[in-house]
Amino acid sequence: MQNVVKPSAHRLYPGVIEKRRSRAWRMHHQLCNEKYKNDVATNESWFYFDASQGVRDIYYVRSDGLSEEVNKIARNYLHPVAVLVWVDVSTHCKSQLHFVEHGSTITSRYYIDHIIEPFIKYDNPRLFAGDTQKKMTLHQDSAPGHATKVTLSYMKEKKIQVITPTE
Repeated sequence: MQNVVKPSAHRLYPGVIEKRRSRAWRMHHQLCNEKYKNDVATNESWFYFDASQGVRDIYYVRSDGLSEEVNKIARNYLHPVAVLVWVDVSTHCKSQLHFVEHGSTITSRYYIDHIIEPFIKYDNPRLFAGDTQKKMTLHQDSAPGHATKVTLSYMKEKKIQVITPTE
C-alpha cells in the first residue's frame, strides 16, 4: 500500500497569530468606536463545482470477478471546474461579484485593472454617496497582489484609505 503525502495547509504558528492580532488592531478600534460605517471589507474565494474537492481515489478490481479485497492503487489530485470570485461588503450594501478569469494570476496589475478600478467606477459611488466616498476605508487581506507597493501607491493616488498590512 502506497503512502499518500498530505498536501500542506496553512498553519497558525505563533508568529502568524501575532501578526494577525497586530494587523487587526486598527479594525478592532474602528468596530469598537462605531467608526465602521464607512469601512469596506473585501475578500476572494474559490468555488468548486463538484463534491470531490479535486481528490479522486483510483481502485484496482480484477476483471474475472470481485476479489475479497479491493486495492486502492493511487490517489489522483485532479483540478475540478472552479471559479475565483471577489466581493466587498459594507454596512451600506454589498458590491457586485467580480469573477476572475480562468487561468489568470492575481498580480498587482491584474488586481488594479480588473478588480479595484471596476470597484471605484461602479460599486463605490453606489455604496457611498457624496462626500462619504472620501471617508471610506478599504480593508483587504495581505495577499501578494493586494499588499504590493504598486497597489498601495495606486490606492494613495486615487485617495482610497487602506488598512495596510503593517497596520
